[in-house]
Amino acid sequence: MKKITIDDKKKKIAMTVFGVIGVISTLLMFLPGVMYVDYGQNVYIASYLLIFGGTVESVTVMEPFNFNVVLLIFWVLPLLGGICAFLLSDKLRNDLIIALIYLVAGILIIFTRQIALSMQGLAGTNITMSFGPIISSCLLLLSAILLFLKAIFVTHPEN
Repeated sequence: MKKITIDDKKKKIAMTVFGVIGVISTLLMFLPGVMYVDYGQNVYIASYLLIFGGTVESVTVMEPFNFNVVLLIFWVLPLLGGICAFLLSDKLRNDLIIALIYLVAGILIIFTRQIALSMQGLAGTNITMSFGPIISSCLLLLSAILLFLKAIFVTHPEN
């Protein structure tokens, strides 16, 4: 298998892009995380409300959400991967670690809906995942695939 040689400046740019993707994926928790229909009105709940707690205004009375450590872990993983992409050197092992963090985070963020279903006040099957987690998980899964390909096909400095 032929490896591609890329100069250090382009590798640094690539890792900066992957780091920015991790930070953007974390910031997407401020977009709506889940959506449900409440007496004909669409109610969007931001992911940060699902994580840190708070009240949601809707037609029906809902209990406030409590702090959810599981969803916090789901949304902190992309930030951790982004920081690692900024700080770690360009080595095969580091690329694979960051790709694994992004892969796990992308898969776990998909479960935002299931966790929201199990939370208080959101019992029902009419809850759908909104665009915040969808965009975030797509970005993370695509980044994980690209990092795996970069790790396999691009030459890396020796340990």
